[in-house]
Amino acid sequence: MIKVNKLEPQQYYIEHIKDKASYKEIDADVKNRIKLDMLGREQNHVCCYCEIEIKNIEDSHIDHVIPQSMLNQGVKLPSGKADPGGLDYKNFLVSCNHKDTCGCKKQNAYPEEFINPTIDDPKEYMAYNLFSGELKPIGDETKIPFEQTEKTLNLNNKRLITYRKNFIAQLYTYLSQPDAFIMFAKQYKEQPTLIQQFIEEML
Repeated sequence: MIKVNKLEPQQYYIEHIKDKASYKEIDADVKNRIKLDMLGREQNHVCCYCEIEIKNIEDSHIDHVIPQSMLNQGVKLPSGKADPGGLDYKNFLVSCNHKDTCGCKKQNAYPEEFINPTIDDPKEYMAYNLFSGELKPIGDETKIPFEQTEKTLNLNNKRLITYRKNFIAQLYTYLSQPDAFIMFAKQYKEQPTLIQQFIEEML
């Protein structure tokens, strides 16, 4: 799960929503353009939750971190702003479309201590077991937000654990070639937080 530093929305989006009352009124082509912008400018082309590369925008969707259903009921954004129409760009992230994890699993859930990657740095709450591939809380004080977030997104599901375990095994092959590893890490898009942790702990 990556920290996403949200930028200001581009002018085409600002212009497009001037006469819109809700997110559902945004044109499909504009939504696709937003996804491309966020993937390129903010997320380095990976799902914000599982960190797997999104190669085709049709295999992704815009996730409202704070769900539209809650915004409609008066829940405010972290900025304190009300957004009943769900149009605030800084509440948007791009998630993959895997049905059992990430935004598709999250749907309208937003537990009280959910780790919001637009304001929280997930690395301050969770880390990887570099042998099993599982995510774990980094300490007792982060256990509740970690558990609420992991359960909401299903980040320790069998498919993701197997994927991360295999990826970690690939990283271990570079231990005797630190220069090659650094080059690999710079070029590889997927799993940036896992790669960073591996560098910090193993190199």
